[in-house]
Amino acid sequence: MAEIKPFTGWRYSPRTYGQDPGVVTAPPYDVIDENFQGELYRRHRNNIVRLILPRENDREKGAADRYESVALRIRKWRKEGVLTPDPTPRIYLYEQTFRFGKGPELTRRGFLALIRLEEFDRGEIRAHEKTLAGPREDRLRLLRATRANLSPVFFCYSDPQGKLDFRLRPDDPGVIRFTDEMGVAHSFGFVDRQDLVEKYVAGLARRKLFIADGHHRYSSALDHWRENPGSDPEAGYALGFYTRVEDPGLLILPTHRMIKAVPGLSDREVFSRISSDFDSKAGELPPGMSEGEIADWINGEIQEGGFAFVLLSAGSPGIHFFRLRPGVDLNSRLAEVPEAVRPIPTAILDNLVLGKMLGVAREEIGYTSNPLTVIQGLREGKYQKVFIPRSVSPAEVLQVVEKGEICPPKTTFFYPKLRSGLVMRLFS
Repeated sequence: MAEIKPFTGWRYSPRTYGQDPGVVTAPPYDVIDENFQGELYRRHRNNIVRLILPRENDREKGAADRYESVALRIRKWRKEGVLTPDPTPRIYLYEQTFRFGKGPELTRRGFLALIRLEEFDRGEIRAHEKTLAGPREDRLRLLRATRANLSPVFFCYSDPQGKLDFRLRPDDPGVIRFTDEMGVAHSFGFVDRQDLVEKYVAGLARRKLFIADGHHRYSSALDHWRENPGSDPEAGYALGFYTRVEDPGLLILPTHRMIKAVPGLSDREVFSRISSDFDSKAGELPPGMSEGEIADWINGEIQEGGFAFVLLSAGSPGIHFFRLRPGVDLNSRLAEVPEAVRPIPTAILDNLVLGKMLGVAREEIGYTSNPLTVIQGLREGKYQKVFIPRSVSPAEVLQVVEKGEICPPKTTFFYPKLRSGLVMRLFS
């Protein structure tokens, strides 16, 4: 089962960030575009983006490439006191309080510790999506150069009774708090009492984990470990964040499928083909709503009506909700898809609807979880149609990985993202 342990974290010293710890933090590298990268650069000269996603022209003197540059920068920041180690090994507690659109306020709670790396075939740690060669090699080269875990891998475990659900209290010592650019309130603290640390270690040791976010970071850590078998014990561990599948704050957003054109098919033919297996309900987007309110309304309608997906078209205020028709046999329709994956909304949408019915090639599909991108793209004519699948629940993802399978690409977008820059793990 999962083996975790406390660690001595490296953190930004208070004198670096002053009154606002948030100015040195950032979301994970893979959700930072060029514009936001520039904003983070301007936010603070020591922002973590300069380590996890530095600009190509931002090199330390003498560095052969950007990976070596990051390694030199970490040494420089350590020497200057920008980064300092905590006095004792500990487990770190992390809470994020947020709203999505006009939804209720939620809080996701979890903790950070090192985890012993395990090969996926052992079944103790499982992935729910595939990795890509490019990002995996990029993170591996960064790990080789820096010998550091700069951002945690996001893990989930099942704990229906909430035995490990310890909460930060207002009077806990050393807690830092800030609100980010998305309005998410972050609270970060630690426990170093031996009895509490042992409770976390023992509690997670009886549980299996699946990776919610950070598949490339975990896979690159495995690759690095395989390169150093036995010669570097620290390479056998990685930094992880752990939260319960049952945590009410574990929110998964749908990823929208944006299509510039459905080749060779009129709108009538599109609906005719989809209607062979789906019942539909037509409506219109309520007027005067913001993008966030539209997203809330669509998601609510999908969930309440038991729909598989919705369709929006450019130049039309209409919206069409589709529900799989009773009696349609997914086992025959999706015989090429693993049985555990067939009920997942993205499997139905990608394989059956977009693939078999409409003949849309995967490379012709754009993806986003941002409703603003969808609405603007339709209004500006960048996309002809947008399909929005029902968001999956953490329990559905767990059912897939427990069968040893993975979800279709772009099935999950865990929101909010974990913040990088709260704590780092540097190999000794």
